[in-house]
Amino acid sequence: MIPTLYEKTETTFRSNGLGALADCTEAIAHQVRNGENTATIRMPIDGRHAKDIQVGRIVVMDTDHRLRRQPYDIVQVNKDLSGWLSIQLEHVRHRLRYSVLRPFTASGIADLFAKLDANASAQYIEGNVFTFETDLTSTSSYTVPGYQSVLDTLGGSEGSVLDVYGGFYEWDGFTVRLLKRRGQDNGVVVRYAKNLTALDDETEDTNVVNGVFPIWTSGSTTVTAGTIVTAGDRTLYPYRRTQVVDFSGDFQSQPTATQLQNAASAWLAKRSQTPERSLSAAYVPLYQSIEYKDLANAEQVALDDTIHLVVPEPFNVNATARVVETYFDNLRSRYQSVVIGTIRPTITDAIRSVK
Repeated sequence: MIPTLYEKTETTFRSNGLGALADCTEAIAHQVRNGENTATIRMPIDGRHAKDIQVGRIVVMDTDHRLRRQPYDIVQVNKDLSGWLSIQLEHVRHRLRYSVLRPFTASGIADLFAKLDANASAQYIEGNVFTFETDLTSTSSYTVPGYQSVLDTLGGSEGSVLDVYGGFYEWDGFTVRLLKRRGQDNGVVVRYAKNLTALDDETEDTNVVNGVFPIWTSGSTTVTAGTIVTAGDRTLYPYRRTQVVDFSGDFQSQPTATQLQNAASAWLAKRSQTPERSLSAAYVPLYQSIEYKDLANAEQVALDDTIHLVVPEPFNVNATARVVETYFDNLRSRYQSVVIGTIRPTITDAIRSVK
């Protein structure tokens, strides 16, 4: 699609706004699973509506072939002497970094999202126009520490909603969805010498820990569990992979040995006890070529969809992986690049996935 420019205050995007940016030569939407959602536009400095491009105004464009007509805020405008205008945009969801929450407690993920959706003064210092939806059903309580942004609470810090409940975010206009599974499996196969353009196959064990000796300290007092808490198969290595972990910040008063053991078990449950294999591949969807254009309905994929990856020796890969990153070319209504595999966990990525 051709991106369309709107005023800062627009929320429905049903009109033609300030006009279509018909002279743009590039309009790429970039999204990472549970991560960034940005876009870039390039156009002549004297192109149609170029004079109307301002930081804060909104451009509507497709995130991919499923999430159509998404609003992106203009966050940076660069003009150069060669006669080009470069525009950096962020999906409107970034506005949630400026929406601040008060402290409150929810009885589970459904209750939490209902309270976020209410946009009431009991939860917000200032309300916002976003709505919140989830199909997760966990009843584990969640306490919002307060005085931090909605975006940080959702997935931008340790102990965030994503950290506690898992799941996958979908940003659809002013609607935030946290889903058990965002994508699907349509049986799409990526093969070497057919549509695979890049592959990185990495195995490492630097983060493997299969034993924890938990401690708690306060002043000159040190409490231990009296034993090593273990997980996984400890015979995988000729030596023990034990780590001392200080849980002083987890308890306000002196814990019992059992409480320390439970804390260590929970710590181990979030970490790998075996070497981790990370597959990352880029490919061009077959349906985008003339030869395979009739496969369009079967071959289309989007973020978090499952891909079947087949690569012979020396990689010897026959595995499934999910789409973790996409670059969508709006002007050609096709992917510029699709990345499948795994992204190393960070606070803003999927710290714990729902299988």
